[in-house]
Amino acid sequence: MPPGITGTTALVGLFVLTHLGLGQPPLRDAVADRIGSVRFTVLYALLAWGSLGALLYRYMVERAHGPPGLGLAGIPWVHITAMVLMGLGMVLMVTILAPSGYLRSAAVVFGTHTRAPRGMERVTRHPFFVGLTLSCIGHILIAPRLAGVIVFGGFGLLAMLGGPLQDRKLRARRGQPHADYLAATSIVPFVAVLRGRQTIVAAELPWVFVLLGIPSAWVAYRVHGTGLGPWLVMGVLVVAPLWFAVASAFRHHRARSQ
Repeated sequence: MPPGITGTTALVGLFVLTHLGLGQPPLRDAVADRIGSVRFTVLYALLAWGSLGALLYRYMVERAHGPPGLGLAGIPWVHITAMVLMGLGMVLMVTILAPSGYLRSAAVVFGTHTRAPRGMERVTRHPFFVGLTLSCIGHILIAPRLAGVIVFGGFGLLAMLGGPLQDRKLRARRGQPHADYLAATSIVPFVAVLRGRQTIVAAELPWVFVLLGIPSAWVAYRVHGTGLGPWLVMGVLVVAPLWFAVASAFRHHRARSQ
């Protein structure tokens, strides 16, 4: 394996293992009990941000070099499929910014209880993870270099594992109420609806943010092949999760202090 690809692969593995390992018990509980949940979240977010920032910087350097990737953009139906997947992924990820989004959802890590599914939770309980997975699949299909396949494959793997691992952690922490929530919802969009476990309530959906996701996907497409593309990826994958992790921790801390 070429040296550049080896370094990129190592950074992907480090990010995925660190991100998943530190976020799961018993290691997470042991460290959080010692330094406090808020300090742990800040530390965890900074470590995740640092490792991901190093990975994305390496990718910016190596993305135009090295062995070829799948590079299927020349096949019209594959190119269209990839664009649709990335567009849908962007729409799903943007919805977590809504006032009724992640910070008020039952999936928020620092929430103290599980409420009934609302809004996008009726569609999928993990819109960010699902959106990131779809976007990564689209990128993998058209990535011209192997570095892109490895990087977005790592992100996709993290997204696919992140939802189930978070579900397991919250079910252990909150007990039967969260088990009931999991039984009434689905990770794969609309599966709970199709199986009769959920009903879409149009008034609950964050339509403004769903519609905002469409121009966001268009902007992402327009800058994808420019020098701004990697910075857009960094903004979505680094700044947004970092902000939500810190915001959820301080919101939890403030609620406990009142």
